[in-house]
Amino acid sequence: MACSVSSRRQCGPGDGERPLHVHPRVSSQGRRDTSQPVIPLETLRAAPKVLLHDHLDGGLRPATVVELARDLRYTGLPTTDARELARWFHASAASGSLALYLRGFAHTIAVMQSPESI
Repeated sequence: MACSVSSRRQCGPGDGERPLHVHPRVSSQGRRDTSQPVIPLETLRAAPKVLLHDHLDGGLRPATVVELARDLRYTGLPTTDARELARWFHASAASGSLALYLRGFAHTIAVMQSPESI
């Protein structure tokens, strides 16, 4: 028998099917499970967040990019003002163009070419 919601059969190893998963907040009869408290959306939005994954070349502060460029005598930045550079990075990232998005990495990679700058 194939696994399906209508059969209410749980699939297990050896069935050749992925296990049937039911959202933990909804019972198998489709009723909301009220045994667990619901966290209000406002509470979730106000809670501190952590960055779980970040690439070094995409996580540099614009002020750091400007500082490293100055130290390394890199002259390819579109501006040496950290606030203007932040706006430039944001505009490139929000442009909807992969080519424009990636051009920012040319600068961050350029200023991370020595052990000291990394």
